[in-house]
Amino acid sequence: MENYKKIANEARKKVLEMVHKGQTSHIGSNFSAIDIMTVLFSKLHLDKDLKPDRDRFVLSKGWVASALYYFLSEKGIIPKEDLELFGQEGSKYIGLAEPAVRGVEAAGGAMGHCLPIALGMALAAKRGGKQWKT
Repeated sequence: MENYKKIANEARKKVLEMVHKGQTSHIGSNFSAIDIMTVLFSKLHLDKDLKPDRDRFVLSKGWVASALYYFLSEKGIIPKEDLELFGQEGSKYIGLAEPAVRGVEAAGGAMGHCLPIALGMALAAKRGGKQWKT
């Protein structure tokens, strides 16, 4: 079994650093999502190639972008060094989750905004006989 507590604490350290350095996003919002993201990202079948049969993670809470970017970097989808660009002028790594970043399936908006998007992805997989999870 994975040590989720250790993984989550490492995520919190990096996310806090990112938010402080970038002067954007919400620390509390990110921290409140890290535990569940730790477990979900450990279970998701994602790879750096983002193959069509991969699992999907859809995030409604767009201000949790720094945590999302952290876990995408841990999966090898975005380079770890790109985390240093979070919140920097001209960077695509801004305070909100943006589809311009590899691995971001949809733009996060109001909470619940991505629920119907994720539902559509899940239904498409089911109706298409695909095995990936959303």
